Amino acid sequence: MSDDCKMLHATCYNSMWYACGQWCVMEMQSGRRKGDINVGRYLADTCAAVPYIRKEDFEQLLQDNTQDALLVMYLANLVRAHVALADKLGTAALPIL
Repeated sequence: MSDDCKMLHATCYNSMWYACGQWCVMEMQSGRRKGDINVGRYLADTCAAVPYIRKEDFEQLLQDNTQDALLVMYLANLVRAHVALADKLGTAALPIL
């Protein structure tokens, strides 16, 4: 199984558990289901484990990572064009200047 498929599977699996937890909380809030202290404590501990990131910090982190990814894509395309040009000219190597 490819890494993308594994990541998609993990995301769907986590989404399913999130939806189930959300449903349980709504059922308890409406009074249709009796609360369980162990489940409540587990949900509280799980929510507390998620790190809090300020909006500004998250935007800066996202911007930095986006710029890094764009630079890598640009360099990969540059090397691809360089190799294609060397192939067209029939040379083993062209100077990268």
